[in-house]
Amino acid sequence: MPTTTNHVTVNAQSIITSTLTRPPTPVTGPIELQLRSGAFDPLTTQPVIPDELSRTLAIDEAGLYLVQFSGPIRDEWYKALLKSGLEVVNYMPDYAYLVWGKAANFESLPLRWWGAYQPWYALAPQLRSIDASDTEIEVTVQVYDHSGVDDTLAAIAAAAKITRPPYPVLNYRNLRVRLTADQLSWLAALPDVVNVEPAPHFTKNDEVQGQILAGNLNTAGTQPNGPGYISWLRDTIGFTTDPAAYPIIDLVDDGLDNGTATPSHADFWTLGNPTSTDRLAYNANWTSDPLPDSGAGHGNLNASIAVGYNDQSGFPYADTTGVTANYNYGVGINPFGRVGGSKVFNNAGYWDTVAGYTDIISSSYAQGARISSNSWGCGSPYCTGAYYTADSQEYDALVRDAQPGSAVAGNQPMLIVFAAGNDGSAASTIGVPATAKNIITVGGAENYRPTASDGCSVAGTLADNAQDILATSSRGPTSDGRAKPEITAPSTHIAGAASQSANFSGAGVCGASGNNFVAPPTDAYYPAGQTLYTWSSGTSHSTPAVAGAASLIYRYYQDHFGGATPSPAMMKAYLLNATRYLTGTGGTGNLPTTAQGFGEVYLGRAFDATPRFVVDQSHVFSGTGQAYVLQGVVAEASQPLRVTLAWTDAPGPTTGSAYVNNLDLTVTAGGSTYRGNVFSGQFSATGGAADVRNNVESVFLPAGLSGNFVITVTATNIAGDGVPGNADATDQDFALVIYNGATGALAGTVTDAITGNPIEGATLQTTPGNAIAVSDAAGAYRVTPLLSGVYMLTAGAFGYQPGSISNLTVGAGTTIQNVALTPVANYYTVSGVVKDATTGWPLYARIDISGYPTGTIWTDPVTGLYSVRLPENTTFTFDVQAWSPGYRSISRALTVTGDRTEDFDLNVDASACNAPGYQKTTTTLPNSSSRFDSNPFAGPLWQKADVNGSSGDWTNVATGTNPTNTPYSNPRQMQFNSYSATSGHATRMYRRSQPVRDQSERTPGSLLEYRIQRRRYQDVRIQEECRFKP
Repeated sequence: MPTTTNHVTVNAQSIITSTLTRPPTPVTGPIELQLRSGAFDPLTTQPVIPDELSRTLAIDEAGLYLVQFSGPIRDEWYKALLKSGLEVVNYMPDYAYLVWGKAANFESLPLRWWGAYQPWYALAPQLRSIDASDTEIEVTVQVYDHSGVDDTLAAIAAAAKITRPPYPVLNYRNLRVRLTADQLSWLAALPDVVNVEPAPHFTKNDEVQGQILAGNLNTAGTQPNGPGYISWLRDTIGFTTDPAAYPIIDLVDDGLDNGTATPSHADFWTLGNPTSTDRLAYNANWTSDPLPDSGAGHGNLNASIAVGYNDQSGFPYADTTGVTANYNYGVGINPFGRVGGSKVFNNAGYWDTVAGYTDIISSSYAQGARISSNSWGCGSPYCTGAYYTADSQEYDALVRDAQPGSAVAGNQPMLIVFAAGNDGSAASTIGVPATAKNIITVGGAENYRPTASDGCSVAGTLADNAQDILATSSRGPTSDGRAKPEITAPSTHIAGAASQSANFSGAGVCGASGNNFVAPPTDAYYPAGQTLYTWSSGTSHSTPAVAGAASLIYRYYQDHFGGATPSPAMMKAYLLNATRYLTGTGGTGNLPTTAQGFGEVYLGRAFDATPRFVVDQSHVFSGTGQAYVLQGVVAEASQPLRVTLAWTDAPGPTTGSAYVNNLDLTVTAGGSTYRGNVFSGQFSATGGAADVRNNVESVFLPAGLSGNFVITVTATNIAGDGVPGNADATDQDFALVIYNGATGALAGTVTDAITGNPIEGATLQTTPGNAIAVSDAAGAYRVTPLLSGVYMLTAGAFGYQPGSISNLTVGAGTTIQNVALTPVANYYTVSGVVKDATTGWPLYARIDISGYPTGTIWTDPVTGLYSVRLPENTTFTFDVQAWSPGYRSISRALTVTGDRTEDFDLNVDASACNAPGYQKTTTTLPNSSSRFDSNPFAGPLWQKADVNGSSGDWTNVATGTNPTNTPYSNPRQMQFNSYSATSGHATRMYRRSQPVRDQSERTPGSLLEYRIQRRRYQDVRIQEECRFKP
């Protein structure tokens, strides 16, 4: 494929992006817990819970708790959770975590609220109305995977029938069991059970379709304007016909063709030639059938929709009469691509595998697949309400890493595509696991083959307008308000290759009108009189079309964006950025709509010559409040400006709203600011609120704009591990696609200002946008891409004074700017000792020094001494980590102005307590009591934690009139009104370092509410410490 300079990308290996940081803003109003069982603010409301689904934990009893903070999560809060000895199970909106631990651990934490995780929260709402004691039901159970999990699993096995043995997913042990309905409360009340939900029951969900997706339509946009899809791809766009150039699409379905790795159907061979090489990469059988053949024909048709090739003319290869005459059957969306099969439905049409989703996806990845197409799911009546389930959660994790726990380093990403289902047109009818966040969920639009009805009674009127949505296509939103589906494709009367299996019955396809769905399959073929092709309807057949489109985009991205492999987030963003707004029946509405999502696949836009700027996971937000900013210029006023942000989010909780990390997109253009996903029809509108739920946000502005624009991506709440495997438990990367932004590059050489010699390793940074490049051995650097605009360029290198150039204009093409740096005059020695903060013993430690050529130095293993020579008037960050486990690291910024001694005292990690020579000790402290009518405030265990207002403090009753006080319901805090504030409201909050018991009620961990009067509170405390034992 020819390359072009119009499209540019951020290369993660040579360009990094920094952040702007803004402090998170605390929330002053109500903060609700967004639980599956219902939303409530725990400070003001508590749900009514039946006794059998309620629990009370003793203060020293380990269990599941919910802890909530007062606003967007800060890194220090998360670290404090871990430091306190709590184990984080999962994030829970809003601003809360499900944790495992003891109530005593909460006292040192800046919490808004905490409380026991009730069995009521664990039991899915769909299961609460089942009250017949003899009714047996199959459920999926998620148990927190901790040191005592085996006891719980054994108890479950003793009381219920295991239908799927325990298997690990994230930090859970999932299993499926059958038990009577009256056992559900017992099951949900087990101490480490997080979720009990209904077990899913899965069911399966030509050229005309291709031309519609290409956008090759008539003026009205209702039907294709003629055949020629293959030639459009090959000759107009320039796609190679070499199958090896494309990623393998894994079809998880009911098998492929004849059940061997050598297909009988010519459409699965290169250029449709059975004397060349076939394009079936593998054919795996996960069922009890003897072969991975497609007896029902569903998977075979879908493989054809994704990658079929047919350029022959006349019967039986093409329509010969009617409005679709000369359109070929069996032309896939990527007719040059490769496919693999993973059979999970048997020839009788039933889900038939004991393998887990992770097993299937991991195996497919190992065989080369990078896209997974799934035309199946659980819908009505078994899965209703569009809930986020354990299956959804597992697929969310697999998008980021298709091979968790493997010996292969890093993450192995997989784009996963699922059918929305065929339970529309009511709202919230999306099937499971299509409710997952990180996958692409595909809805169904109409194809254009209006001549007859098919065997599923889908009439010609449901395939007569390319602007219409299929009435039975499942709709969103999900139960937690997320937009699904994200995209649509034609789904009615889709003609493709019929299975060539000897077992073909036609049970998995619509076939001709009158199909009886049993062998012999004479009535399953379409048109009649041949055995090569059939047709069918439903979102099952829009899904492989999107998978085929994704494989084209994968190749196109590699050819036009520097050879880089697109992440699943990038492919998702790219697809959703290039869509067509449907205006027919079931269409219209404000994007993203519950029927069409962001619109229908539009390959014509995806592959046009309009400039694009992309950022693909080269930038990582490490905490809440950071921002990524780009400025640019609209390239062509005749084209729209379209910006799409997508990110692969951390898997969400199954018992609460599924969103975890919240990024927000804003675009300022033409004097107005637009927020992501705030639309009026097909175009963005000003105003509105930021989207807190979806991990795709778009701003689409119509043609006619000119001049500058500014794009900001803000890390509004970073609460989970969006990028696993990098030692940061709260982080998030993203993909960004900007359509119609003018781009250029900045390049030059960096030299020594005195000698003129090139400087290798110099860092050059442009702002805004904060793109960074590093000079090579010849001193050459190149910052690309840059949106056209005015920048400041700063440069620095070890041993040189920093330099900067302001008001540097970058336009189309490459702007040349050379940089000369002046060497520093003096070097100084920084030395010191790294030692144990408690014992003073020297430590063998690693010191990473920012900007230092070798990057890392080590202390002397015996003396702990280090020494390093550094240039003057330069600030370096020293990151110090002991070689031995069990010590906390230290990070310290040092500015070198002369020789200096800098020692580092490392503290042990008291919660782990695994440093050499240390062990935990437990001490029971004596009872203590406090009186709250004294002045000054009573008790050394009480410390002022928060101050609001400039005057007033705890005061004795005798000093004035008693203040009014509404009891402050945050756990174990004291609040009072000021006596002496002249205006407004002044408060102080006091936090006790140990739990408090009201002596009269003796409720462990009860809330301390008070009036100014004599009252005594008793506290029995257990103190655990990490001490050095010589």
